[in-house]
Amino acid sequence: MELVNLFAFRSESIKKLKERVRYENVEPVGDLNNQYLIKAIKDADKVMVAWGSNGGFQRRDKAVLSLLKDIPLFCFNKTSMGKPEYPKRIKGVELIEF
Repeated sequence: MELVNLFAFRSESIKKLKERVRYENVEPVGDLNNQYLIKAIKDADKVMVAWGSNGGFQRRDKAVLSLLKDIPLFCFNKTSMGKPEYPKRIKGVELIEF
């Protein structure tokens, strides 16, 4: 299993990430993040997404879904808004189609 993030810039909370972007002009995606994502999924048997409700920051979830448009995606569960749920908020570990 290989784990990659939506954003190259990591933070302990989405609130802190947004603050850094707003006040410190941090670029959260980075120049190479998409290349790392594509490389990570290239030989994967299954691709799981799990960004929760905060993946929409700067429409990053849409950008990544566009990169992965021809790949079957799985998640543990979906939020009430249809987003792939972040694993720390769920109890089961069975993958479902996204």
